[in-house]
Amino acid sequence: MSEHRSHSSPSNVANKAFYDISPEELAELREAFRVFDQNGDGSITLSELRIVLDQMGLDPSEEELQDMIREVDEDQSGTISFAEFVDMVKKAVDTNKNSREELFRAFQVFDLDQNGFITMEELRTGIQLINPILVLQATGDRPTDEDALEMIAEADIDGDGRINYDEFVLIMTNNTSPRK
Repeated sequence: MSEHRSHSSPSNVANKAFYDISPEELAELREAFRVFDQNGDGSITLSELRIVLDQMGLDPSEEELQDMIREVDEDQSGTISFAEFVDMVKKAVDTNKNSREELFRAFQVFDLDQNGFITMEELRTGIQLINPILVLQATGDRPTDEDALEMIAEADIDGDGRINYDEFVLIMTNNTSPRK
């Protein structure tokens, strides 16, 4: 008898989840899954999810935990299987990839000479090109050189007077505190 699985519902989840994943990535995902699957039965229960999230310093409500499971529980078992876990991680990675691509496109809007840096002049010009009405509504004025300098100073972590892509990402995702 062949070990080839049928393409019915539970295996469809697995087929979809494991598509386009390297053996190394799959091994890393198995290890991450084991952290959640505390009793080793091959599924993540609500209580196991709560334990790991508590260890991470998170305190979701019972309803939030149920929503987390329902969101990925394609076979409606009330638990998260390894295939469902992989599918959930892939979706999160894809979402992150799309966000990174959008940030890069936004950076390019301001990096007018496409040299990998946003200068004060490019920032001021970019803001005016995007939508001067929004700037007027937000600030009550047209952006000035001082406004552009302030924005550059806020984002310019390495102090070179320009914003590089990494600095742009940090400031746009609020992953840095304002400069002192």
